[in-house]
Amino acid sequence: MGRLDSLLSRIGVQARTVSGFAILLLMMAGLAMFSLSQLSEIGDGVRALVALDKADAAIADVDSHLARLNSLVHSFMRTRRANDIAATQTESQALTRKVESVLAAFADDPLLRPRQDRIRAGLARHAHALNAAAAASRRHQSAVDRFLASSIPIATTVYAMGMNTSGVDPGGIAQSKMQLQARFFSSRAAVTRYIVTLQPADGESALEEMGKFAAAVEAQKPTGQRRFDKFVAYIREKLPAYEGEANAVVLAVGAEAEAEAEINLATGDLDRIADELKESFARLRADHTSSQLADLTTLYRLLLTVTALTILIGVALAWMIGISIARPIVRMTGAMNQLAAGNLDVEVPAQDHQDEIGRMAAATEVFKRNALALRASETRYRELLENLMEGVYQTSPDGHLLSANQATADMLGWPTPEELLADVSDVAKDLYADPSQRAPLLEEIRDQGFVRGYEITLRHRDGREIVALISTRGIVENGTLVRLEGAVIDITALKEADREIRKLAFYDPLPRLPNRRLLLDRLGQALAAHARTGREGALLFIDLDNFKTLNDTFGHAKGDILLQQVTERLVACVRAGDTVARLGGDEFVVMLEDLSGNAREAAHQVEAVGDKILTALNHPYMLGGQAHHGSASIGATLFGDPRNSIDDLLKQADIAMYQAKAAGRNTLRFFDADLQASVTARASLEADLRLGMSDGQFSLFYQPQVDGAGRLIGAEALLRWRHPVRGMVSPAEFIPLAEETGLILPLGSWVLETACRQIAEWAGSPDTAGLSLAVNVSARQFDQPDFVGRVLAVVDRTGIDPRRLKLELTESMVPDNIQDIIDKMSSLIDRGVSFSLDDFGTGYSSLSYLKRLPLSQLKIDQSFVRHVLTDRNDAAIARTIVALSQCLGLTVIAEGVETEEQRAFFAGLGCHGYQGYLFSRPLPMEDFRRLFDHRTAVGRSHLPVLGEPGTVLSEW
Repeated sequence: MGRLDSLLSRIGVQARTVSGFAILLLMMAGLAMFSLSQLSEIGDGVRALVALDKADAAIADVDSHLARLNSLVHSFMRTRRANDIAATQTESQALTRKVESVLAAFADDPLLRPRQDRIRAGLARHAHALNAAAAASRRHQSAVDRFLASSIPIATTVYAMGMNTSGVDPGGIAQSKMQLQARFFSSRAAVTRYIVTLQPADGESALEEMGKFAAAVEAQKPTGQRRFDKFVAYIREKLPAYEGEANAVVLAVGAEAEAEAEINLATGDLDRIADELKESFARLRADHTSSQLADLTTLYRLLLTVTALTILIGVALAWMIGISIARPIVRMTGAMNQLAAGNLDVEVPAQDHQDEIGRMAAATEVFKRNALALRASETRYRELLENLMEGVYQTSPDGHLLSANQATADMLGWPTPEELLADVSDVAKDLYADPSQRAPLLEEIRDQGFVRGYEITLRHRDGREIVALISTRGIVENGTLVRLEGAVIDITALKEADREIRKLAFYDPLPRLPNRRLLLDRLGQALAAHARTGREGALLFIDLDNFKTLNDTFGHAKGDILLQQVTERLVACVRAGDTVARLGGDEFVVMLEDLSGNAREAAHQVEAVGDKILTALNHPYMLGGQAHHGSASIGATLFGDPRNSIDDLLKQADIAMYQAKAAGRNTLRFFDADLQASVTARASLEADLRLGMSDGQFSLFYQPQVDGAGRLIGAEALLRWRHPVRGMVSPAEFIPLAEETGLILPLGSWVLETACRQIAEWAGSPDTAGLSLAVNVSARQFDQPDFVGRVLAVVDRTGIDPRRLKLELTESMVPDNIQDIIDKMSSLIDRGVSFSLDDFGTGYSSLSYLKRLPLSQLKIDQSFVRHVLTDRNDAAIARTIVALSQCLGLTVIAEGVETEEQRAFFAGLGCHGYQGYLFSRPLPMEDFRRLFDHRTAVGRSHLPVLGEPGTVLSEW
């Protein structure tokens, strides 16, 4: 029953609402129909008023045209110009068209219809008057022109009479001439004034003056002077025409005055017509406006009635709607505002009808339940977030920290997240140990949208560094990265533990060296690198001699101290990239990487490191205040054979180490027999080299240098080694060894001293005093800081002329510190020493070096000279070198000339300095002196040319 009552109540409310709306709509429809009829009449009135507004504008145009027409008429009557006449007629036609348009627009109007003919007649009369005035003006202008033309002969005659007036004229002729002139000019001035002013009084005066002039002419009697009589007769002849034209001007002016009066009358009619038009349209506007006001008054009263009824019905409907709809909506709105403000405890008003308000109430109730569930979920999430062991954060793309949980604050050393947010303005600057780490992280997030497991180093609040692992994702809104959010954990302890585990796994605990496992790993990497680069590597297996005896005698503690000191010495003997490992007990392994690509050179490098290690390990050890002397045996093997495995290499080094022990210990042995032989031979050669220097086994040979005529100009000093067992040792064999071992420095000093003494000896003889001697200088000599001082000391000590000493540099040493070389060369050149560049074209040929070096001579290398006649490339190079030398102002000498054809070829190029077997091979000083003495004895001016290369000059 209650549901039925509720339903009937809802039906009654809705029925009343619908009835009220229907009545209101019917009343509004009736009033609208009545209003439409009134609005139609008002529309007609409005359209009439619009037409009147347009007519008013046309009347205003008529007034404007009329004003301009009056102005033009006055101007025309004042000036009589043809342009003013045409403009006046054009404006009159425009006025006529404008008035006709107004009359046509209101042709059926009863007020304007009777006046249209009179208006058109007035316009026609005015146009006719204008035409008449124009014709009178043209006639007036023509009469004036004729009058002026008729006055010209008389004026000319009178002027001529005046010119003949003089004091010798008899009687009163001169006076008569003057009277005639005055009368004529007075009459013409009067006519001219009348023409200009158009005043009637001036016209009468003009005619009177002309009469007086005529009377004066008639009064003249012949006086006996024929010229004067002739002038008077001529004036009498022209006088009738002059008077006639003057009368015609007066008549034309009168006609023009009449036309002007007619125009004035017609213009007055036009003004009255305009006034009548204005009056007519004003009456029309008044009639239409009064009619429209009546209609508007009726409509206004009707609208007041409709408005009053609408307000009454609206109030009734509002009361009904407020009772049935507005009140529930207000209550619902209040509840929703409370929910929006966060008050989830508010009660949602119950609605028992299934309309929009009921559905709104149901939706609001659902919203409330969801909000309560969301609050509970948010509370659980916040509790979970605050209790997480991992740090959670949000940052802006530019590095501003937006939020963080307690774990993040604890990790970084801040008491609360709020303090962390307050202190950190830029994440990269304030928290990153290296701010540049954030840029690649941000770039990866922009590219992929997230980063997982990114390791960074952060700075704790107390200044220490911590290693953290972060995972971050970017939040993008509308295509723009707006913030980053992610998690961070402190892995500093894990990293330290990992490092400790790696140490335990890969390092020996006693000397803190890599153990066997790490050695094998690095050896595998080294073998792979060797396969890629082709560069050699080596293993040195080191075993301490008599280590067991030390342990048994002094105890294992002393043995551990010895192992630690051995470790320090081994590490100091190798490069940072090499590996020193301990296999166990007293066995160590050194792995050398990135050695020479040539196996023999790599073996020499290994030998040098081995010798360094042996020397270091032979030094005394301090074991608890007690000195101990020890040694080691070293076995070495190269990575040269790619077929060898890691185990094979270790076995080879181990075998070589036992060979070293078998050889007497404290030595190094290679596994490869050929390399071992090479190393042994090299060591033997080095020992012999040192012994040869001390025993005086070295001497200087001299190879002559001649000019184009075959004259001896000097020699090159060449170092030779005569070994008591080996015989003559090639310079190509011992010079590189001397360079590598540093023995080149004492050898070079001896060569320079010996050569300077030879120059001093030559200076004692007039025949040899002009010879120069070339001495080769090594790069290591030149690199000595006191090289210049050493050379000058020898020069001063031997007392030679420095100009006779020529130092030869090799091209390969030039690029190294060129400025230092130039400075040293300049210092010696200032004292007179000259420089020659040896083996030109085989090294770093650079024009920039050649331009900067203060050289005096170039030597063409014998490798170009040898095939200059058969190889076009060598011939081209030789030509270029000679031409280049000539351009730079340098002398040039060809080295290795062995045939006459070769000499002739270079002579044709302009090269006139030679050295080679064609003239002589290098000779000891005794043979060189006999050769020179023989040349002097036989009186030759040049050295003999040998028939075959390599002929020994023993007979000289």
